[in-house]
Amino acid sequence: MNNKLSLAFLGMACSVIALFTGCKQDALIGERVPETGKVYFGLADSSGTKGINGVSSWSQDTVAKTVTIAAAIYRGGFTELAPFTVKIQADNSAVDKLISAGKLPANTVKLATTDYTLDESATIEYKDGVMKGMVLPEIKMSALNANQGKYIALGLSIASAERFGINESRSKIVVYANVDSLMDAIIPPKNQIVNDAWQVLKIANNDNVTATPASNGSFVFAGGSGGHIGIYQAVDVQAGRKYSFTFNVKGTGATDTWFEVYIGYGAPVTGVDYNEGGVRMGLNTWTGCGKTAFDDLLSKVGCVGSGPIFTAPATGKVYLVIRTGGTNLGAGGITASKFVFIRQ
Repeated sequence: MNNKLSLAFLGMACSVIALFTGCKQDALIGERVPETGKVYFGLADSSGTKGINGVSSWSQDTVAKTVTIAAAIYRGGFTELAPFTVKIQADNSAVDKLISAGKLPANTVKLATTDYTLDESATIEYKDGVMKGMVLPEIKMSALNANQGKYIALGLSIASAERFGINESRSKIVVYANVDSLMDAIIPPKNQIVNDAWQVLKIANNDNVTATPASNGSFVFAGGSGGHIGIYQAVDVQAGRKYSFTFNVKGTGATDTWFEVYIGYGAPVTGVDYNEGGVRMGLNTWTGCGKTAFDDLLSKVGCVGSGPIFTAPATGKVYLVIRTGGTNLGAGGITASKFVFIRQ
């Protein structure tokens, strides 16, 4: 299945590709020459930043466990429209210099020859006014898994072109990608909650409020008399990504009770209130919710908190913490069920 993913093509050249328009033969991308042109890597550059960004397609082979990314290669000129072959080779010689110059992120990793396969033969052919071919490195999923939180880079160069010369100023590029973003695009979002992973957090020095596992991964919080208890589990997040935490709550109505959700990077500690990040969602009978019967998503029936969407400021593990307490959680207590924590 093909999808679109923003990748970056960092060119070795400083010139911008010119697009000539007019009659059909003048629609070819490339340098205007009388008879034949030269072969070069295409550098997407609508912003005028001289080849520092681009867009490529990608596809995944779930059997071979590879991800194929694409780099476009062109031939300029206005005649000789027959297909021809170009030889491509890997060339990482520029990667370290680009990292030192700040053109690539400091945590960029050069792909080793064992991390990918590359068909070193590409065909350039005429289609829709363009003489174009594609270079298709196949990156192993194992290389992506090993470099989460980093960037990967692969340098490519044109070794030779059948019947045509090479534009030496555009004969090399470095294809690079944010591994986490690439894997996000490849791997569909899934619910990270593991029903058996919830742990009970004892906060008060009594057992007046209890948290008891029930059917289908639900929990029943019951009691009162000034008790205070919670549950928590850890999930993985990536910096800058949005996640939604939702679940259903059901109760007959409570008295002088709070029921709150927190998401934080610090691990919960027995006997200590958890407050990191502030209340995300909650019931609060003093504020005006939870006093009468309820049965719906907490994000709908609650009346406190910043909401169910969490934007991760850093990559790592966060703790989903639910804590409750008060005078009386109601007949039958408060049942929490259908937990979902998923990337948006």
